[in-house]
Amino acid sequence: MNSAIIEAKFRRYNVESERLFLRKSAPDNVKDVLNSIPSVIEKDLIVIFYRSSNCFWAMTLEKIIIFSEGSWLTVLFQDIDKIDTDFLDQPKQNISEIGLLMKNSSTARLAVEETTWHVVLGILKLLKVQHQ
Repeated sequence: MNSAIIEAKFRRYNVESERLFLRKSAPDNVKDVLNSIPSVIEKDLIVIFYRSSNCFWAMTLEKIIIFSEGSWLTVLFQDIDKIDTDFLDQPKQNISEIGLLMKNSSTARLAVEETTWHVVLGILKLLKVQHQ
């Protein structure tokens, strides 16, 4: 899959966001923090969620790199069993995290904005299917 497909899907949602960006449109302060991500070359990044320098994630065509509470987690799309918006019993209008249920039975939490979680969910589902 080409990153242009993901970028086009992102733009089709046509939502305003303070925390979710395409790599090309991320503010400079976010790009500076992304330079600290291990094992990722910036050109590979497509979508970025940035809550703070202590809570952010970046998505490539192959994986999601999550930084939260001082630790790094890399999630490969091929290792995701299920994407779950209901794992915290969140009402649909207040979703702040998406659960990534892994094939090894572990769970990764992906922070999202209440106004753009559906954008992230759509892109996640597309990339998960691509890696089955």
